Amino acid sequence: LYSSRAQNRRNNNRPDYLLENFKTASGEVLNPYRVLKVSRSADRIEIKKAYRSLSRKYHPDGARFREILPGKCNNLDEVRDEWERIKLSYEILSDPKMRLRYDRNTAIADPGAAVGRAALGAVGWGFSSVGKGLLGVGEMALKQMKKD
Repeated sequence: LYSSRAQNRRNNNRPDYLLENFKTASGEVLNPYRVLKVSRSADRIEIKKAYRSLSRKYHPDGARFREILPGKCNNLDEVRDEWERIKLSYEILSDPKMRLRYDRNTAIADPGAAVGRAALGAVGWGFSSVGKGLLGVGEMALKQMKKD
């Protein structure tokens, strides 16, 4: 009993402890957004489109009949590994609960990256607000000129 508690405490101190459910069979922690090449704000349709596109390219049944293997794969084992990453990424992002859990756990496991994403979002929001404000001023000026 004591050893299992100690084991759990040690596991809780590992940074990737929260990401255990998001690992491939080889133990690699996935970033499903990077694997499927979609943004964090991608909707279900965009995710499905990216999955289908990569699926056609990397599915092992299709790849074994091609002379040139897809991407940076040098053999069929690498194609299968990449296909596993693509499939797991789609499973994570297509299920709203799994996606929310992944996003929450990555924010907790790597708070620096989460803060960076939030800061970039705030800066982008600020620039878009300034841009909208400038466009509004320009629009008002045009209306004023038309009146005169």
